Amino acid sequence: MHKAFTVEMPNVHFPERVWKRLLAYIDRCPMEVGGIGTVEHVGDMLIVSEIFLLAQNVSPSIMLLDPEAVQRFLEKWDADGKDTTLLRFFWHSHATSSTEWSQMDYDSMELLSRNNWTLSFVGNHRHEWQLRFMTQQPFPIAIDHVPCLVVPEFDPALMKDIEEEVRMKVRPITRERSRVFRWGGRLLNIFADDRPRRTSDHERQFGRDDDFTD
Repeated sequence: MHKAFTVEMPNVHFPERVWKRLLAYIDRCPMEVGGIGTVEHVGDMLIVSEIFLLAQNVSPSIMLLDPEAVQRFLEKWDADGKDTTLLRFFWHSHATSSTEWSQMDYDSMELLSRNNWTLSFVGNHRHEWQLRFMTQQPFPIAIDHVPCLVVPEFDPALMKDIEEEVRMKVRPITRERSRVFRWGGRLLNIFADDRPRRTSDHERQFGRDDDFTD
């Protein structure tokens, strides 16, 4: 009897700057274009932390990385003491074509994932994209249409302004300072004034008839 098993895919996160850079590379090249990137496994997340564009030869339907450029990149990466196992992200565009994987794409993903798992990305000028997880260990597994989350990155000055505005305008609701109103078929919580007033159970649930006027 075969035993069933489940594969739980970690959440894939793109920092906003990385996602924008990725789409900009695809947008600015009229033909196919591609490169590599780093993926960090943090808790239950896979974070695509950096992407790189290397020298390559391209056409409207093919992208070939320059082997010498790849070798130089890897040698420098290693010389700088960086972890080569982070280089698990492989991206390319289909320019104006669909984002369906080609046979060459499948062959490349199979080759790249022989020694470890990889994430592969394909996009186009219409901002359509696909993300695929693949590994050959302990046996071949491929997960297509992997979702991802683009994580916003906020300017510190903006965050400081927002924190100050929230501090000035937003107050916690207490039982003494809150009332519930029915407005347009919806129940809304809003601040009451500070004047003490005895409120019936009906008013607490539905509000008074004169709470809102046209």
